[in-house]
Amino acid sequence: MRVAETFRAAVGYEPDGVWAAPGRVNLIGEHTDYNDGFVLPIALPRRVVVAAAGRTDGLLVVRSVQEPDGPRVAVITDLAPRNPNGWAAYVAGVVWALRESGYDIGGADLVVDSDVPRGAGLSSSAALECATAVALDELFALDLAAAGLALLVIDTRAPHQLVDGEYAARRRACEQAAHAVGVGALRDASPDEMQELHDPTMRRRARHVVAENARVIETVSLLRDRRIREIGPLLTASHESLCHDFEVTVPELDIAVDTALDCGAYGARMTGAGFGGCVIALVDDKAAEPVAASVHDALTRRGFREPAHFLAVPSAGAHRVEAGGNSSSRLATPQHPIPSGRSPLPRC
Repeated sequence: MRVAETFRAAVGYEPDGVWAAPGRVNLIGEHTDYNDGFVLPIALPRRVVVAAAGRTDGLLVVRSVQEPDGPRVAVITDLAPRNPNGWAAYVAGVVWALRESGYDIGGADLVVDSDVPRGAGLSSSAALECATAVALDELFALDLAAAGLALLVIDTRAPHQLVDGEYAARRRACEQAAHAVGVGALRDASPDEMQELHDPTMRRRARHVVAENARVIETVSLLRDRRIREIGPLLTASHESLCHDFEVTVPELDIAVDTALDCGAYGARMTGAGFGGCVIALVDDKAAEPVAASVHDALTRRGFREPAHFLAVPSAGAHRVEAGGNSSSRLATPQHPIPSGRSPLPRC
């Protein structure tokens, strides 16, 4: 599909990006979804592709490679259920729903191409909606950079060792706490139930997990509302809990967090299993380097290793980065057979 070329020819300028979503087929499970039931779908190699760019005039202009009758044009503020009708309603519906949910979605040019059969029960309309949604999310989302923020990662280079079975001990304490209050896992426990635990160490360990779960939910809510700075205190509270209740921090981590906060970070915490490793800090983008320099000075002045740092940018998950040839014959007959008795992978 050459949707970018079609966009350029039809609209007259380059799209801001191209997004895609697959059709799907249900392996089993029909009419169960709207009954809170279970469905087992798989994504198909056929997909809907959307090339998109923002507009400043409040118009939504949608074209389809498969529809020769010209663009569908609508005023963003006039969108409503059943306005417009036809295939463009799937695109307009996504825009309307996002705006109804409080997202500041503006005008856009979109060109759609698809090789998912329409009306065949392969979710071509859902694929169109999903591709449109991810396109609009990237075009209009308020991300860290847009908010003038950065997520600074500081590697303290403290040896990251779960010494003396400390990790296993904490996991065991959590399992015992869940059993003691009668739940399958601490996710289902309440803060009040933590008071029923008589062992003080077990109570602290479980209290961290229950409180951390609540912090995660609150953080997600704030991010959905684009209130990014307000997650800072939750990050700091997480570190305090990991330090005092779960007891998995080390001096390097605590110093890095305290220094970042003293230098104006909105929040900071250790990340990972603890006993060494990294700290993250939510900072103004222009403050990232000064904060990193201050943490460097604070650690080296106390005789610790020189830390490293970088900025964390939300990135794609696991994906294929380039196509290869037909691998079936190579899989059937390896070019370099593994010698008998030797593992194909190094053993840890």
